[in-house]
Amino acid sequence: MSASATNIAKVSAAVVVMVGAIGYFAYQNRGEPTRVGKRQFVCVETGKFYWFSRDDAPRILPGTNPDTKKQTLMPVSVGEDGKLYVRERSASAMRRELAELNKFVDPETLLIKSSP
Repeated sequence: MSASATNIAKVSAAVVVMVGAIGYFAYQNRGEPTRVGKRQFVCVETGKFYWFSRDDAPRILPGTNPDTKKQTLMPVSVGEDGKLYVRERSASAMRRELAELNKFVDPETLLIKSSP
């Protein structure tokens, strides 16, 4: 095989790998909005999750649910176990202000229970 044929084969292989990688990532992310630069919140009353840009995220907790207009949104974090929790630093506000409305967050562990 000549040097030029070897170079053509290498370039062709690289192009195939690149096209395959682009196709793979495009397929993986189809239909899902990007979450970079966003913060996740949960409504403790309905169990519904919301994503906000950092600029639009509630700054005073609990945040206002855009659907119900009630102040029931709490920030979410992913635990080491991969499960979703209300952020620890928000726990006192949740326990104090949302005790009666809370149906989806364990007040002791802050684990977010799955919605119905």
